[in-house]
Amino acid sequence: MSSKVRTRLHHGRKTWIADILANSVFLGTNVRNIAYGFTGLPSTRTFQPGSLPAFLCTTLLPIDAHAGTHPRETVKFPAFFAKISLFEVLASEYSVRIPEVRNVFPFFTLRKSNPMKARLAALIAVLFVVSATEFTFAWNSIGHSAIAKLAFDELSEAKQLRLFVMLKRHPHYEEFLAAGRPPEVSEMEWAIVRSSFWSDWVRPRDKDFRGGKVTKYHRGEDHYINLPFIDPKDTEAFADKQVRNVDLANVISALKQRGNDLRTKTADIGDQGVSVCWLFHLVGDLHQPMHSVTYYSTAPAYLQGDQGGNKFGIRVEGRRWKLHTYWDDLLGEDPDYTDDSANRQVMIYQKAVAAVGNLRKLELPKAELEKLEKNTTYESWLQESYELAKTVAYRRPDGTLLTPGAPVPFKGPFPKDAPDVGPDYAKVARATADLRILLAGKRLAQRINLLLAK
Repeated sequence: MSSKVRTRLHHGRKTWIADILANSVFLGTNVRNIAYGFTGLPSTRTFQPGSLPAFLCTTLLPIDAHAGTHPRETVKFPAFFAKISLFEVLASEYSVRIPEVRNVFPFFTLRKSNPMKARLAALIAVLFVVSATEFTFAWNSIGHSAIAKLAFDELSEAKQLRLFVMLKRHPHYEEFLAAGRPPEVSEMEWAIVRSSFWSDWVRPRDKDFRGGKVTKYHRGEDHYINLPFIDPKDTEAFADKQVRNVDLANVISALKQRGNDLRTKTADIGDQGVSVCWLFHLVGDLHQPMHSVTYYSTAPAYLQGDQGGNKFGIRVEGRRWKLHTYWDDLLGEDPDYTDDSANRQVMIYQKAVAAVGNLRKLELPKAELEKLEKNTTYESWLQESYELAKTVAYRRPDGTLLTPGAPVPFKGPFPKDAPDVGPDYAKVARATADLRILLAGKRLAQRINLLLAK
């Protein structure tokens, strides 16, 4: 049975993603979702393996930039034939470096001038990374699960049970919410924690075999709101322009609607189960600064906004990112949100529990405790995220703007001139994310208690 090893490389002036379909018979192990990050790009095209012989092969396609505001719009195609072999990729005339093995194999810079040595090093490195690399996941499935776990542990058993009864009538209870549960985790906790990323699971996928019974629940615009952040130098240029469509649905209106569904006595209990999922997910989204903002400037690429940082390219410690994706992935990376395997579902839960354990060791500063007490509305939570976007996400720790940024095309190579955010940006961003996750978990529990007061 074949499995996927995702690798990235920079080839000449174009950026590509090579999905290496590694046969488990050849490697002697079942490998899934190994992301080497040759170029540091967070997005990939993913391919379903077809019937492959016991060899390594790749399918090479141009990178597909993120669409909309979701950080990992993954496109799947059958891959029955290889256009180029693994060794030809790794032994190309362009250098390829794998961060995970650099310390173990300092010589691992492959050049075509010595193809035999390059091929041997490539094989050794791949086998090493397959067996030794551990990956964590992010403020996506793992981050949302951490928020849900924090909230779950603060709820009374009575409130947990009420949520569980609603979720049991959810249209995707067996297919998603209860799927893959390990015996050591209660059915109630498993379903409630998993409800937090159901809203991402229903996103349409290319050649989606699940069909409309799943994707009809997708509401892309409900995950964010595009409050304008206008470059200070361009304030006058946008003074008389309405840059946001106020009639569109957004995360605030969606949260209010789902809350009302839980309170309405005549609501169908299955519909309430759907609303529970949205509530758990959107409270998390609302605490992610890049879900609250869109940057505008007179630069041609940003006249219509940067789509919440999805068109804004940066470099962090030499690695190139879309600003939105970087913030979504601050607690780790989830390379394939479309992987529905039982092993991945258990891993998500385990990573969430570990993250919660680490987060509980942190003490909320006095300023955050004051926010927790005073800011009790969705609008106030949004304002917090918006201010953090303007003062932290789009700025270096010294206060200077990251602008102009490197415009990232919807489809095409990632620009080489993405601005470096500086050595301290990652530390500040991660600390900010930890606090937002903690606040989101506590506030989610408080909101559930309020909505289910009777």
